[in-house]
Amino acid sequence: MAVIGKATTCQLDKAFDISVNGASEVLVSRLGLSLRKIDPSFDPRTYGFKSLSQLLESLPKYLLAKSENKHPLVKLR
Repeated sequence: MAVIGKATTCQLDKAFDISVNGASEVLVSRLGLSLRKIDPSFDPRTYGFKSLSQLLESLPKYLLAKSENKHPLVKLR
């Protein structure tokens, strides 16, 4: 797997800040849309992950959970 650099983590942080709701959590799909607005070429496969969820799980800053509707959410640890 490729190393996730500081520039990429900054993009993830910015997308999280743009997308976050009042509960300090965001749907992974919404985070992905925000990432695409910031960097249309963003693709988690570049870093060796099949999905954005897998990429986020590999980062200690983020915690994945499920919403009431079973949709994946991401929160800050």
